[in-house]
Amino acid sequence: MGLGNFNIEELKKNNQSGNSFKHTTGNKVKVLPFVTNNKNLNLSDISDFHGFIGDCIRKSNNLDLPTEYKKAEDYKVKIKDDFVAEACRKTTVENGKNDFEKIINEIFIDDEGRIVKFNLRSLLYANFSTNKPSTLLSVSKFIYELFYDHNSIKELLKVSDIVNSNPLFDLAIDSLPKLEKTPDSSKKEYSIVKPEIISLFKTDIEFLATDKTLLLNSIEEITKYYYFFYISQLALEFDRHFNESDNLTPLFYSLEWESISKSRKTNYQGWDFLSKKLDNLFSHSCFFEFINYIDFGGGRSISSYKELYKAIKNLEQQDDSLLNAISELKSYYKNIVTQISDGSWEKCHEEFSLHIENNPIESKLMKEFYSFFYMINYQFKHDKGSRKQAHIKYSKWAIIFSKDCFTKFRGRNGNILSINQETLLLITRLCIGNNYKIRLKDYWLELEKRGIYFDQTSKGIIIQLFEKINLIEKKSDSGDAQYVKSTI
Repeated sequence: MGLGNFNIEELKKNNQSGNSFKHTTGNKVKVLPFVTNNKNLNLSDISDFHGFIGDCIRKSNNLDLPTEYKKAEDYKVKIKDDFVAEACRKTTVENGKNDFEKIINEIFIDDEGRIVKFNLRSLLYANFSTNKPSTLLSVSKFIYELFYDHNSIKELLKVSDIVNSNPLFDLAIDSLPKLEKTPDSSKKEYSIVKPEIISLFKTDIEFLATDKTLLLNSIEEITKYYYFFYISQLALEFDRHFNESDNLTPLFYSLEWESISKSRKTNYQGWDFLSKKLDNLFSHSCFFEFINYIDFGGGRSISSYKELYKAIKNLEQQDDSLLNAISELKSYYKNIVTQISDGSWEKCHEEFSLHIENNPIESKLMKEFYSFFYMINYQFKHDKGSRKQAHIKYSKWAIIFSKDCFTKFRGRNGNILSINQETLLLITRLCIGNNYKIRLKDYWLELEKRGIYFDQTSKGIIIQLFEKINLIEKKSDSGDAQYVKSTI
C-alpha cells in the first residue's frame, strides 16, 4: 500500500459481513480499552481499583496467578482459604489451632474475604469481585501499559527484597500462595495520547515510593485519580479536534462538604460539561480505527487529532492522494451504513454545513476528515437500534466510573465534580513533594497541573480547612506571603 492509499479490502474484512457493517475497534489502533457491552461492568470493581492494582503489581513483577486459581469456581475464596490453611500449617501451636486460625482471619482477611494490604507483596493477591473479569483485565492492561510499564516504576514496585521485622507478618508472607513467573513482554498495544499526564504520574508515584507505608496506603487512590485524569482530558482534547492546544482543559471541582449554588463554575465547567465529551468516546475510537486504513507513510498509526493535524500538514501539499483516500472512505461508509432511524445522510450534510460555518476549519483536507467524524457520530446519535446502544455502552465504562468516584449528587444541581478531604490531602502531599512548604499561589498551580481547578469560593474553604489542621503558614495577610505546609 502506497502513501495516501485507502485499504478498503482490509477494512471490509475486519468490519463487513455481507451488507452489514460492524463498528469494530482495536484492529488498527488502540486508544481506549472499552467494549460495547456492559456484561462485566461491576461497579465495585471499577470504583475501588483493588483488582486493577493487583493485576498491575503482578505484571510489574512478571508474576501471575496460577492456572488452578483462575479456573477455580471462586478464585478469591481459594486464595483466602489456601493462605489461612498454610499459615496454620506452618505454626507449631499444639493446642488452639482454631483460635490461631481466627487470629489470622481477623488480622489478614478483610470484611470482603480479601487479603489485607500489610505490605507491597500482599498487593500481588489483590483481585476483582467478578470471577471471570475478561473486560476488566483489558482495562487493567491499559492502566498497566500507560502508568506502570516503565522501568523506573517497575523497579519501585519490586517485591523480592521486602523484609519484615514482625514474625507474624513474616509468617503471613511465607504462607501466601506461590505465583507463576511470566515472560517480560515489551510489546505495547495502547497508544499514549497524553504523555504529559503519564510523566506527572511517574513523578508523583516516585515521590510516594520514598515512604513505603504512604505508597501502600495511597497507590489505589492515586492510580484511580490519574486514570480519571487521563480519560477525562483525552475526551476533552478529542472534542477540540483540530483546535490544537497543549494546555489542559479546566474542570472545576467542588469539595464534598461545601454547599453549591447554581452560579458556581463547577455547574457549567464540571461534570455536565465533561459527561457530554465522554459520551462521544466510541465515535472518536471508530474514527481513528477507520482512518488508519489509510497509509499516512512510515508505517505510522494515527491515534490523536494532534498526530492527524501534523500528518495532514506534512502531506497535503504533496498531491491529492490523501484527499482522494478520505473521500473514498467517506463514500464507502455512506454506502454501507444506509439505515439511520432518525435521520439521513442528507440531513447530516446539512447539519455539518451549518456547524462548519460557526466552526471554520483550517484546510479542505482537515474539513474532509472532520466531516467523516461528524458522519460517524451522527449515525450513532440518530440510530434507535443496536448501533446507538453500542455507542452508549462503550462510553458507560468511562461515565459510570467517573460519576461514581468523582461526583456527588447535589439535589437540583444534579451530579457535581467533587473531591473528598482524604483525596485532597493526598494530592496536596504530591503538590508539595519534597519541599517543606510552597507558596499558596504555587499550590493552586500545582493542583491545576494535575487537572484540579477550584473557584474562589472553594479556595476559601480549602484555606479554612488548612488553617484548622495547621497547614497554612502566614507571613502576612497577603496571598503572596501565605504558604501551604507538607501534610507528612
